[in-house]
Amino acid sequence: MRCRWMAAVALLIGGSGQLLAQEAGATKPRLAPLDLHYIPGDAIAAAVVQPHRMLTSPQTQWWPTEILSALGKKEFGFDPLEVEQAIGIVSLPRPGAGNPLGCILKFRAPLNAEAVAAKIVPRGKEEKIDGHRAVVGASEYQPSVAFPDDRTAVLATRENLAVLLAAKPGEDPLHKLLKSADGSPDVAVYFVIEPIRPMLVEALPMMQHFAPEGLKDLFDLPMTVDTAKLTANLKTEGGDGVVFDLTLGTRDAETAGNVAAVIERGFRAGRALLLAQISEDMEKGSAEDLEIKVAAIKYVERLSDGILAAMGPKATGNQVAMHADVQIGTAQWGMLASLLMPAIQASREAAHRNASQNNLKQIALGLLNYADKHKHLPAVANFDKQGKPLLSWRVHLLPEAEEAALYKEFHLDEPWDSDHNKKLIDRMPAVYKHPKLHEVGKTVYLAVVGEGAAFEGNDGLSLQNFTDGTSNTIMVVEVAPEKAVPWTKPEDWEFDPEKDVDVSEFGGLWEGGIFNAVFVDGHVAALTNFIEPELLKKLITRAGGEVVQAL
Repeated sequence: MRCRWMAAVALLIGGSGQLLAQEAGATKPRLAPLDLHYIPGDAIAAAVVQPHRMLTSPQTQWWPTEILSALGKKEFGFDPLEVEQAIGIVSLPRPGAGNPLGCILKFRAPLNAEAVAAKIVPRGKEEKIDGHRAVVGASEYQPSVAFPDDRTAVLATRENLAVLLAAKPGEDPLHKLLKSADGSPDVAVYFVIEPIRPMLVEALPMMQHFAPEGLKDLFDLPMTVDTAKLTANLKTEGGDGVVFDLTLGTRDAETAGNVAAVIERGFRAGRALLLAQISEDMEKGSAEDLEIKVAAIKYVERLSDGILAAMGPKATGNQVAMHADVQIGTAQWGMLASLLMPAIQASREAAHRNASQNNLKQIALGLLNYADKHKHLPAVANFDKQGKPLLSWRVHLLPEAEEAALYKEFHLDEPWDSDHNKKLIDRMPAVYKHPKLHEVGKTVYLAVVGEGAAFEGNDGLSLQNFTDGTSNTIMVVEVAPEKAVPWTKPEDWEFDPEKDVDVSEFGGLWEGGIFNAVFVDGHVAALTNFIEPELLKKLITRAGGEVVQAL
């Protein structure tokens, strides 16, 4: 990873890539003012991107726009090149309002709302929120999307979506900052510090205590800086590249001067620490490489001096400005894109893992709600008079997953593959759908079934049966894709206490052999199939008095 980022930095500053203290070049056409609807009054940060203008400009003709376009359609149901404006919002945490993140997308032409909803909220439910059409996720952890008009999509969790849709432009700090913002930057990030300053008062001293000497003063900046704006623009003349501008707003000119001085001292202290680290590394190497290492120090000194001269902080009035002009050639764009592809893939992998864990949290919540109502967990299935299992516990959990209407459609006295019941397999709720398994109607979320396990026999167990502790016993596990089953089928992962656990039956969907497991207390843990089989067996067994503290 270190090599990849070093290569990226080298591309940015090498060849024609120089940091120059020059103007940004030709001014781009000014865009329409930002639409400040759907930005709540307690928002503290906003990131604004102009995707269409960026991705269709001559400066990005060698970017992998074809890949971005195909990826956007596949993952989100729309072409990123057709997004006129995207605004990401971060609000202060609110009790009962869910995740404080939101996103507002403005399209150049009417969008296909059905395609967007199908990708972002698979098997979501339509409803009206603040008078607007919305498709709501099956759980509080899943995203929801609303369509206030035919060219706008607002994304957030269900609770936060209602807050965003009801929001109107006001006089709160972030709205004021956005009202005064220039609409022309390709990318801009706006941040107001005042609302979170009380929280920083407690956290910053501890961070400052552990900071290296020379950098401690930087942790005082949130106490004196009120706003921050970072913009990035593709160059329109003077070569290819990107122009960055960072502007910090303070209460008065004197404070701005002090902030500029603190930043400059911090930069020089950081430079000294870097040079000291290089010198320390040199002492560990051989004498034969001494000349090269001395040259490396000289290069870092020259480079850092040039950067500070070009983008050093300058105080004007009550603001502190920093400017950087980064030139990047055509070949460098291509190489930089290839370096960033692994990061994009890693981001997608992390998003998928988070979605799967959210599914499992919802399953756990449903199981615990069921236990609270009935004083025991559901049985692994319901059975006919001959003891034959009919429908999985996943079906009987539907009322706890806000799927009572679907539950009523099942013939509970018939097996899962009866002529009637098998028609419902394709209507599997989103909570059972793994984000990386694309077999319709199949799930990898299986209960642990067998002697001594969370699901044993034909009756559901009470929580008192878990003498090892509910936090030490697995009840649902994410199995390998070849072990996936139709979600209505009463088939799960079988545990035999007389045999070794075959850990190869888990994992296969995530890198590194990772698989997720739900414990009886409701928490989700990421395990790997490198886990010792004996340890996994202890985590599966619910009784015996041996409490595992490994996780």
